Amino acid sequence: MAARHGASVSQVALAWLLGRSPAVLPIPGTTSIAHVRENLAAQDLVLSHGEIAAITGL
Repeated sequence: MAARHGASVSQVALAWLLGRSPAVLPIPGTTSIAHVRENLAAQDLVLSHGEIAAITGL
């Protein structure tokens, strides 16, 4: 799924959390500016309802 979106697995995980509920606010820890940028880019990743359901089912 990450490859299909051109994203990292971490970005997909963050996008999944964001896609589950507007009341969810993930606060990932990071040790570098590069990771902050990667984490922020996850907000632009839009997962379909089917993709969210598939991840939830794992």
